[in-house]
Amino acid sequence: RIFDNLAAQVCKEMSLLGPKHVALAATAVATRRRGGEMMEAVSRRLLEMQADPIREFVFTEQTIAMLFNAFAKERRREESALAMLSDLVLNLSGGMKSLQNVAIILNSMARLHWQ
Repeated sequence: RIFDNLAAQVCKEMSLLGPKHVALAATAVATRRRGGEMMEAVSRRLLEMQADPIREFVFTEQTIAMLFNAFAKERRREESALAMLSDLVLNLSGGMKSLQNVAIILNSMARLHWQ
């Protein structure tokens, strides 16, 4: 019950979170009963961050890997959010440096059947 209450609170306040905290929230609820609702909120927030004309949000490769993994655990193909994350991977300055993050993203993409 506490988990559900906290997850509902995070969903309501998702618009206040930055990339790292969105990823942490998504990871925490992946595969849980409230996971679907949370992942919808995560997708909306990712697209809000992408469209924000004023603030520039910083997505680390670890944050991107965590988000891909959360979508894969939840088995959710949120096309717009996954496309945004894919673009972030392609546009990381210096490319992906951590092979662990590369492996997590590749595994997640395979589970989601995402190209």
